[in-house]
Amino acid sequence: MKTKLRLLSIIGTSIFALTLFLSNNLSAQTTTTNGTSKNIWYINKNRSYSTSELNFRSGSSNNPEYYMRLYNNQIRFTSRLNSSASWTNDLLWDKDGLRIQNKLAVGTETMITGAVAHFDGRVYISEDGGSEEGFGAGYSGKDEYKDYLLWVEEGIVSTDFALAQLPDWPDYVFEDNYQLKSLSQVESFIKANGHLPTMPTASQVATKGFTVGNMTKRMVQTIEELTLHTIEQENKIKDQDSIIESLLERIEKLEKSIDHE
Repeated sequence: MKTKLRLLSIIGTSIFALTLFLSNNLSAQTTTTNGTSKNIWYINKNRSYSTSELNFRSGSSNNPEYYMRLYNNQIRFTSRLNSSASWTNDLLWDKDGLRIQNKLAVGTETMITGAVAHFDGRVYISEDGGSEEGFGAGYSGKDEYKDYLLWVEEGIVSTDFALAQLPDWPDYVFEDNYQLKSLSQVESFIKANGHLPTMPTASQVATKGFTVGNMTKRMVQTIEELTLHTIEQENKIKDQDSIIESLLERIEKLEKSIDHE
C-alpha cells in the first residue's frame, strides 16, 4: 500500500506539486502544470547491494542531470548530459579515499581552461600533520617569501622545471661598457669576503635561502664572466705562443750564424 502526501506551490505563473510517497520506499516527486513528473529524491532498498540507498536527483531527460547517491558504503555524485548519455562518476568517496573525475576549484568558483584543479589561495603540503613552517611563525618577517603560494615541506621531485619569465638575464656581461673585474680583483674580493662577488654569503643563504630565478641569474653571470676571462687568457696564450715561436726562430738563426763562424 502506498500513501501520498501532496503539496501545491505557486512560483510566478507556474504551479508545482510536491508529492511524498510512503510505502516500502520513501520518495519525493515534483509535478509541473504540464504534467511532467520527476523524482527529486528517494530512499529505497537496493537489491543489488542488499543495503539501504538514498538518492537525490535534479535535472530533466533533455538537459544535464545530477545525482547524489548514498549506498554500499559510498557517496557518489554523478551526472550526464542527457538521457541518452552515460552516467559519469564526478566524485566518489568511500573507504579508499576521495576521487574527483571532473574539475576541482578551491577558494573560487572559477575553472581554469586546461587545468583539472584551481586553488585560489596558499597551498601547504606537509607530512605528519605539518609544522606550518612556510606560512607560520618560522618565516615571519621574510618579505621575499610573502607572495609565494605553494609550500612543500619535504621538497619536490620532478623531471623538469620551467620558469615562465625571467627578466634581466645577465647577457649585459657581454656589452662593451660592462666593468669586468680582473682575476686579481676577484682574488682580492674572495680573500676579503670569503665568497664570489656574484654570489650571496653562506650566512645569507643559511638564514634567508634563495630563489631559483635569482640564483640562476647569478650563476649565469658568473659563467659568462669566467668565459670572458677564459677567452682573454686564450688570446694571451696565442700571443705568447707567437712571441715564443718568433724567439725560437731568432735563436735558431743565431745558432746557425755561430756555427758558420
